[in-house]
Amino acid sequence: MNKLKYIAASLLVGFMTLTSCEDAEIPQVDTENGRAIAGFNGAISNPKIVFDPSQNFENTITVGVSTVSNVDRAVVLSLNEDDTTLPSSFYEISTLNPVIAAGSFTTDITITTIGTSDLPSTSDIIALDLVSVEASEILTESEDRLNISLTIQCPSVETDNIPGTYTIIEDGFGTTVGDNTFELIAGPGANEYTMVNPFDHPNPNDGGAQSYNVIIEIDPSSGVSRIARQDAWHCDNFGCGFGQGRVDGTGIALTCINQIQFSGLRHTVDAGSFGSFAFIIEKQ
Repeated sequence: MNKLKYIAASLLVGFMTLTSCEDAEIPQVDTENGRAIAGFNGAISNPKIVFDPSQNFENTITVGVSTVSNVDRAVVLSLNEDDTTLPSSFYEISTLNPVIAAGSFTTDITITTIGTSDLPSTSDIIALDLVSVEASEILTESEDRLNISLTIQCPSVETDNIPGTYTIIEDGFGTTVGDNTFELIAGPGANEYTMVNPFDHPNPNDGGAQSYNVIIEIDPSSGVSRIARQDAWHCDNFGCGFGQGRVDGTGIALTCINQIQFSGLRHTVDAGSFGSFAFIIEKQ
């Protein structure tokens, strides 16, 4: 079974500076005799775990302390039900009461996502709080909350399933001026697919025809999807006065959920860039 491990024991907490009313205190960095400071990894407060529709998937979360001890130390975690939005049918948590064994800095829990064709939303989260670690401190600077979201991983790329009728379900730039439904066809080259005028923009350089077709190159082994910089829309249709608009970016084809996702599709004109915006399409 696949495993994805998030190392959440940051020993760098020993370098944090604490300020008291009298003077500044710097915690010791002697890992055997120093101050026991606990927390999740301060660098990853919003980690992602894998959801694979084809199988259960084990994801590891680690809690750590900055010192070792000659006795076991009990850890108390809590699932914040008010903030957790991912339905419990999609995951199992191995324990909320792990133990850091004597002589160890860390302990692990396993969050297993449950493979099913009933797919979760990637915007849902599991809110996990670190309540206490025996004989250790949780500082205000410590990472004591993880908001864990999902990344969907398909077992394979079903290239035969890519062409079809698609709907734009997210367009952070608001590019579409008409219908948000379009055809995605195979070609013109190998591993290339063409979005037929996805943004419904008339092309003033082509007599007003809706000829802004956008080509996506999709790697058949990984699903990595690339849009090379190309004409896709025109500012005249927005009244913005900057002329020809273009897009480029890298995303992922998730054929097991009939989606192609670009977390940052860049929109540019000759004068510069408007920035990068989420763009997600879904096959009907």
